[in-house]
Amino acid sequence: MHRREPVKFTCPLIDKCIEQIKAIIDKSVDVLYSRDVDTMEEWIEDTVWLLSEIIDTLEELRDSNSKLRDWGSNEASRVDELELKIEELENKIYELMN
Repeated sequence: MHRREPVKFTCPLIDKCIEQIKAIIDKSVDVLYSRDVDTMEEWIEDTVWLLSEIIDTLEELRDSNSKLRDWGSNEASRVDELELKIEELENKIYELMN
């Protein structure tokens, strides 16, 4: 990570979503074989809660990506400006040498 980067690595957010989705899948398999109404109701409540958590994590990831995209665009503009400045200075050096 560079000191100017606006956010830290986003892979942990992706990993968190994957883990939550896997938890839903794993529990779904158990519930399908159970056929117990109480277990199914609990699974539904847990699933709704986990899906809400996944949405929150994805929104956090969206915000981070937006900040990174804006930062990258600003950095690219700055590089363009500096490349033009280098070209101007190289031309001045060339003129002074001739």
